[in-house]
Amino acid sequence: MIYTIEKRHVFGCYDGSYMQSHYEVIAHTHRLPNGCLASTGALTVHTCKYKREATEYCKAHGIEPQPPFISPEEPA
Repeated sequence: MIYTIEKRHVFGCYDGSYMQSHYEVIAHTHRLPNGCLASTGALTVHTCKYKREATEYCKAHGIEPQPPFISPEEPA
């Protein structure tokens, strides 16, 4: 599994009068050939208010978060 920490935003009410932010630790199954993470099969394993809490969760569970995008290798 490939894990990432991502910031999410929730817009509330019918008039969009507020926005709430939180962080999610997300487990992805694989990367696509272009370096992006596959969104199919992605699973949120933890949700919290602060990035520090998400980082502590990862550390406590032996998870090493990865960047959401890795540039594909240049052909030789």
